[in-house]
Amino acid sequence: MEAADQFATRETEQARVGSRGPRLVINEMVMRNFKSYAGEQRVGPFHKSFSAVVGPNGSGKSNVIDAMLFVFGKRAKQMRLNKVSELIHNSTNHQNLTSAGVSVHFQEIIDMDDGAYEAVPESEFVITRVAFRDNSSKYYINNRASNFTEVTKKLKGKGVDLDNNRFLILQGEVEQISLMKPKAQGPHDEGFLEYLEDIIGTNKYVEKIEESSKELESLNEKRSGVVQMVKLSEKERDSLEDVKNEAETYMLKELSLLKWQEKAAKLAHEDTNTKMNELQENLSNLEENLKNKREEIKGNSNRLKELESVHNTHLTRKEACDSLKIEDATKDCEKSKNLIPKLEENIPKLQKIFLDEEKVLEEMKENSKVEAEKYRSELSKVRAELEPWEKELIMHKGKLEVAQTERNLLTQKVGMGVKCVVTGFRPGTKYSFGGVVAFIATTEALVGPVTRQSFWRLLARASAAGTSGSNGGGRVVPRVMIP
Repeated sequence: MEAADQFATRETEQARVGSRGPRLVINEMVMRNFKSYAGEQRVGPFHKSFSAVVGPNGSGKSNVIDAMLFVFGKRAKQMRLNKVSELIHNSTNHQNLTSAGVSVHFQEIIDMDDGAYEAVPESEFVITRVAFRDNSSKYYINNRASNFTEVTKKLKGKGVDLDNNRFLILQGEVEQISLMKPKAQGPHDEGFLEYLEDIIGTNKYVEKIEESSKELESLNEKRSGVVQMVKLSEKERDSLEDVKNEAETYMLKELSLLKWQEKAAKLAHEDTNTKMNELQENLSNLEENLKNKREEIKGNSNRLKELESVHNTHLTRKEACDSLKIEDATKDCEKSKNLIPKLEENIPKLQKIFLDEEKVLEEMKENSKVEAEKYRSELSKVRAELEPWEKELIMHKGKLEVAQTERNLLTQKVGMGVKCVVTGFRPGTKYSFGGVVAFIATTEALVGPVTRQSFWRLLARASAAGTSGSNGGGRVVPRVMIP
């Protein structure tokens, strides 16, 4: 209930005060030895809106206004005096006073809707001016020494402009105001409009208004140019409407294309991601396989080392075996070399037998066929006798060939070789049948089987060769030359 009462009281006060703000009023004036007022004289309190000073002529009504003008900084001539010191009271009872002063008491009030007013707390202040005999004066604000500039600034902050002094209308100014023209005719004249602007303080905006007017004219000119450009642009815009529509259609198609490209890019991205996943799986598998292969290679390397060790062992053994085979082959070659001279010693005997038998054969052919048959049988017997020798020769030939082959294979590094030279017959010498047979057998043993035609060709070549390659009595001597 108390809160409700306080709220209702506050609303009543707000309704009583209204929406107007505070304003400055003069409560009273205190004059001390000022002009016709000796001692301290108080005038007031004044009404919040209107006060009048009345009295007979010479009672000091104008001195009240002069006191106010004195506080507000007026000069002595404006107060109908020549010097400030003349403001000091001078009478028979009060002579030789040193100073005169006037104090004006100000206060801010708030007007109520019911006609009353309410004083603003702590808004009172006093402005005092004191005149001295030396025609000087001092200002005080609330009994604190000050100056006219500070007084002017403080009053201006409260709405009182001492620079223009339009808040004071002195005697004689009413007639002048009534005779003013409505508006000044020239820049140096003052009309009623300029007077009111000076009073309300709007004359300080005249220059700004003129500058704004000039700027407005300039802007209007620019606006006219811009309007013309806008009209031209509108015409050009209308002419470009078809182009705009075409461009919009093109842009819509481009937008659609970009959307489809975006979808395609998304699908490609998804496909790429899928492939990437597959590749990553394949990569993982390949890495696993690579790991397995590396382990396998490692195992194979170990196995290879073991095989190399075994190979080196076998290679050592092989080298030992090859050295043994070379030694055996060398021994066989030595044996064959030793056997060859023995066989060469038997060749002349066989050749002699062959020649004798050939001679007998020729005689037998000449004598008769019967004898030929007889000799044929003897030839068979001889061949039978030669057969063991032929077999032995073939056997030795085989051994010799094997030995030569092994020797050639084993001695290729040292450039060894075998040559076989067969010399021819000595011309003019007759050979027996047994010698020819021995020659054929020896030749077959050395160079292979000999036919009848190849035998006679060999025999003719040997006869044509003369004595070259003969051995002693012109016999055919097969030789094996071993360098």
